[in-house]
Amino acid sequence: VERADVVLLAPQEAEDRDWLARESGRRIVCAFSSFGIDAPAGMHHAGETELQALSGMMAATGAQGGAPQRANVPILETFAGLNAATAILAALRRGKPTLLDIATFDSAAALLSAFVS
Repeated sequence: VERADVVLLAPQEAEDRDWLARESGRRIVCAFSSFGIDAPAGMHHAGETELQALSGMMAATGAQGGAPQRANVPILETFAGLNAATAILAALRRGKPTLLDIATFDSAAALLSAFVS
């Protein structure tokens, strides 16, 4: 970790605020979570199925007029990973240490933009 240009953190690893502040001043730190590292107290880690339900993704899948249906692939987590890869490349290009906060719920909101209209 000491020699890495980029450090990826799972949700439970992003809870140490002192470490985040110190390391994001030295390198690129990418923290993954369900609702963001500054989520309100009580917001817990949610799995793919729960995030699909909370975000409205389930309402956009399945038969018209039928019950909401879960996508059988981890679409939200995959899209969050794509967002993270893009953000990491941009941060590397910029060449400055930074903290990237990748929230799966935010990625879900971007995916649903096609259904808003």
